[in-house]
Amino acid sequence: MSVKKRLGWIGIGNMGAPMAARLCEAGYVDLNGQEYLNGYQAAGMFQNGKAPVQKDGAWIFVDQTGAQQGDSYEEIQLTENGSWLVNGVYLAKKNGKWNLYSEAGEQQGALDADEVDLNRGNGLAFAKDGKWGFAANDGTAVIAPEYDAAKSFSGGVAAVCKDGKWGFINGRGTQVIDYLLVEAGYFDANGKCPAKMDGNDTQVMLSWRVKRS
Repeated sequence: MSVKKRLGWIGIGNMGAPMAARLCEAGYVDLNGQEYLNGYQAAGMFQNGKAPVQKDGAWIFVDQTGAQQGDSYEEIQLTENGSWLVNGVYLAKKNGKWNLYSEAGEQQGALDADEVDLNRGNGLAFAKDGKWGFAANDGTAVIAPEYDAAKSFSGGVAAVCKDGKWGFINGRGTQVIDYLLVEAGYFDANGKCPAKMDGNDTQVMLSWRVKRS
């Protein structure tokens, strides 16, 4: 659970232990407002007893005492609310390449991506050698890189771009919305997605029957 605050967000950690990542100051506070584990360049939410923090340019995981847990990375991907663990895996960059890792820090497959989109848990968009494809949570490519740009799956479909125009595909790679858009976003839980049509600067909302998990 997270509660938006002026300086960041507050998350509830293991056993109800309150942890708040104050993203502008990159530290933590408890529910009594007492600061601890501060002095980081950036910080994410505590999940299952550990949190990702950036210190001296590197990203590491720390426990609730501040002790490092596991390896260091060039970057660890955080979601919009500061969480890092999505459906049991996290995204991290090491030696210039992005890969998926289990909660215990074990690399899943050999994705070795140059770029990644936000992992939304249902099909990650990744780039290799300038082309975008999609991967499962075990790190295997399920749709080979062939697109000029792409966004991770949401609601059972994903936005893909070719020759400057965006459309949508399903999980089998079949085109379900033609390349008619100049901008496309993600479908939300209500089956709505912001987009822009060619020749029209006004944002429109696409509707789609969202796939339920």
